[in-house]
This record gives sequence, structure tokens and C-alpha cells, in this order.
Amino acid sequence: MAALLLATAGGVLLLLVLWPRSTGQPIVYGKASHCGATNCHGWNLHLASGEVYPLPYAATEPPIVISDDGHRVVYLDLADRRVVARDLRDGTVRSLSPALTADEAADIGGFVFSHGGGLVAYSAQPDSRIMDFGTGKVRTIAGICQVFGLSRDLIWGVPRCGPGSGENRRIVAIRADGSGFLVPGLDDEDALLSPDGRQLLRDDVDYYEAVDAVTGKRLARMKSGGCERIERWLNNREVLCERSNGYQAIDIARATSRTVTGVPAEWGTGFVLGRVER
Repeated sequence: MAALLLATAGGVLLLLVLWPRSTGQPIVYGKASHCGATNCHGWNLHLASGEVYPLPYAATEPPIVISDDGHRVVYLDLADRRVVARDLRDGTVRSLSPALTADEAADIGGFVFSHGGGLVAYSAQPDSRIMDFGTGKVRTIAGICQVFGLSRDLIWGVPRCGPGSGENRRIVAIRADGSGFLVPGLDDEDALLSPDGRQLLRDDVDYYEAVDAVTGKRLARMKSGGCERIERWLNNREVLCERSNGYQAIDIARATSRTVTGVPAEWGTGFVLGRVER
């Protein structure tokens, strides 16, 4: 739990709340806190140990994103209006953006980690930014306004999100040298990238499809059934399906499922899932 420190300043008693600077405990989920009549600010990160790690200055919009291993989190810090990524294991905090204006902060389209947590990006118009957490090096991806998948070799995103871009925005893959190519047949900016970077999962109304992340070729298809939402890939075969009565791991190619335990039942606005047991 957060430690309490009592101090005096000019005879006035001060109560300071100190959250842990580092912890090896992974984040199981994050939940928005400090909600008023019109808005919320701050998040509480619930750790595997049962402890709570508060982020009092993290914006609720866009929501935080937690790396798959549960050790890193990215968010808009309201204290200095920068996008920052934090590693809870050693307390390292890296700035992913310069100080933003109110309009620039409002235009952030969301965050994403690579599956290993080594890369992190935030989407913005007209250009998005990607950081190597290990080195802190940040680069701009010109013309890409929505990033939804990262690997060491490729970045998947959507160009031209502004007015007049049309409803069918095409998915492109960007190489490390800045060159890119269209992923044939895909125009869904909400596709999910598998951990090995080889498959994209997309929602095709009544079906979920896994397609090759480079060629767009369909690899597997399943009816959405009782899945209210696909949260993420659990591994290179299974995805985490949210149902009204809990979570299940779905093997798309085999059309089999199994119950996933240890995952909080709550989800939706103000709730972000962290590490999930494989």
C-alpha cells in the first residue's frame, strides 16, 4: 500500500502520500479514480500482490495502456501535459512527447505497446510518435495518425485520419527505414496484432478473422457468438474473449475455448486490463 509520511512546515502538519517508486509486482488491472460530477482523473493500478499503485495525475482520456507483462504503463501526465511511459520495476519514467498544448493533448488517439513492452507509441494527427523504452529514443512516424501494432521490424497503422479521409481507412505497414506498403484487403483500424507479429485479428460484423499481417490472406475465421469484445491475443493461437459471465480463451483456428481464471470480471469505461495468465 502507499506509505504515509507526516511532516511539519511552519507548525502546520502535512500529510504526504508516497506511492511505491518501484515494484516487481505486475499490474493485473487499472481502474480510474477521483471521479467528480463531470469527469475523472487519476488511476489506481491493482498489482498481483493485492497492493495498489496510484497514478494520481494520469488522464482518464485517453485511457492508460498496460504492457502485456504488466510491468509498464503509458499515460498522459496531467501535471506537465506530456505522454510518459513508466516501468514499475525500477521506477524509470520516459517522456514520449514534448509538453503539449491543450488541443494537442485532446487530439491523442490512444497508446499501444509492442507485445514485449520494448516499444511504445501514441497516436496523434497528423503524425504519431514511437519510443524505444530501452534507449529512450523517440521517432516520428509521418502521416500515420493511428498506430495499433508494433514489432521490431514493422509498425501497423492508418494514414490520413482527418476530415475528408473517408470511412474506409487503409491499413499500412511501415518498415524501419520509413518505407511502407498496404496490407491488402484491410481497412479496419482496430485490428489486433498477434504477439509474433504475423497475424491481425479483425472484426467482420458477425465474425472474427485472423489474417496474415503482411499479405492480408485469411488464416482463420470464427463466429463472434457470445463474445462481447476481443480484448487481446493471449498467445499466437488464442485470443481473450469477454463474455457477460467472464473471460474465455478462444482458439480461432480450432474453434475451441477454455475458461481463463484470475481475470477481474469488471470491464468497460475506466477499466484497463494488465497481465493475464497464459
